[in-house]
Amino acid sequence: MTMTRTYRRHVRYRVTGQECRALREQLASIRQTDNRVHTLRFTSYRLDAETEKQRGRYALHYFDNDPSYLFLERRGEHAQNSAILTEAECRALLAGDTDWLLGRRDPLLHDLHDSITRQMLLPSVLLSYRRERFDLPDKGAWLALNTDIRTTLEHMDFLDPEQLAVVTAKQPGEQMLEVGCQEELPEELAKVLNETVPQRELYPTR
Repeated sequence: MTMTRTYRRHVRYRVTGQECRALREQLASIRQTDNRVHTLRFTSYRLDAETEKQRGRYALHYFDNDPSYLFLERRGEHAQNSAILTEAECRALLAGDTDWLLGRRDPLLHDLHDSITRQMLLPSVLLSYRRERFDLPDKGAWLALNTDIRTTLEHMDFLDPEQLAVVTAKQPGEQMLEVGCQEELPEELAKVLNETVPQRELYPTR
């Protein structure tokens, strides 16, 4: 089953460790979730970056070193679609077996099959990071601190968090702030950002 979430604004910023600590203090009263996330992003080698952005970018995620179930995500400019995959299905996908995608009655998986076979969609970059998300559902907004971001191109290590930790052990880790909202950013969140991260630098797209 495909799940869809819509949003109008979604921005990523580069932040320092000191800014992360200040944001945690300011956001301590807001409901939050805290997970270790492993993400495998896919890139089309036939589409230019702008066309790929319009069609939506694909990624696979699992949390807290447990790949039993994974989330396939397609994130476009104004909507985010997701579906659940099993570890066995993900292993088949990484091994180049895509026929099973058509056997699932899920339009998102059918679109993924089409992108792989027609647009040369292939695994590109693998990321591992800690994600602290602060939600304000009544305000239609959220913030997420992604810290200790480590990357590798060895996508076959995706389902092996211990090996992934070995491969990326010498990396210093980066920090990123994500901000999402349906309309304008609520005043209280805008104030927090202006006080803790007054000069925000956009995080480069990978």
